[in-house]
Amino acid sequence: GSNKDDTRFGFYLGYQDPAHGYFIGYDAYSGWYTQDYGYKGDWKPTNIAGPDLNEEAVIRIEWDENQKVSLLVDNETIIDKADYSEMEMSDKIAIKNGSYSGAVTEMYL
Repeated sequence: GSNKDDTRFGFYLGYQDPAHGYFIGYDAYSGWYTQDYGYKGDWKPTNIAGPDLNEEAVIRIEWDENQKVSLLVDNETIIDKADYSEMEMSDKIAIKNGSYSGAVTEMYL
């Protein structure tokens, strides 16, 4: 894994390309957050920290037919029923690892 301060990753629901989809992500600045790419661009940080270096975490993403999504980390609800119903979505899911200023994310699935 990578140091928490160097980690940037997330999951796209309804992925079309990097600029279109509903993103649930993590970075050291925001903690866990959501962002809708290709719609309003709304970015909603939680400021809840992610796992420490080499700490295993169980990440669960739930969504329903009404396009409400929840994020649970180690059974703790971090994001509860965020609404992305106004977005046009594909049927794809994507995973993104990022880098910034020489820092590289390592994530093991």
